[in-house]
Amino acid sequence: MVRKYLLAGVAALLPVAVSAQGSFSVKAGTEVKIAEYVGHTSSCKGRETIITVTAPPSIGTLEVRKARVAVPNTAGIGTVENKCVGKKLPGVVLIYKAPAGASGYDRLTYERQYKGIDGKRAQTVNISLQ
Repeated sequence: MVRKYLLAGVAALLPVAVSAQGSFSVKAGTEVKIAEYVGHTSSCKGRETIITVTAPPSIGTLEVRKARVAVPNTAGIGTVENKCVGKKLPGVVLIYKAPAGASGYDRLTYERQYKGIDGKRAQTVNISLQ
């Protein structure tokens, strides 16, 4: 099942992943932020963010939430000064939760795209439940 989420997030000249990892160890029954994304234009204006879950988790759930996310210092393009660094802009946070008592391994895959920006980026996340 493919799920699409169209959110009032931000897009950019270059979208920025503030944090996104490929592997997590998660205590069942707790929520864990597995990724947050924020992007921006040179004038710190945003666009919609589209998250498409292409392979949902089989044990837990994945929730996509709107959030204000600080633009990281790594968001500059080459040596161009980025006046948006440190500003909190509309972004996307992905939250994973497995039911209490669950054990084993879970996996999910999603794509992110910014409306008006060509290309999609896929991310697969492997989760070890404790």
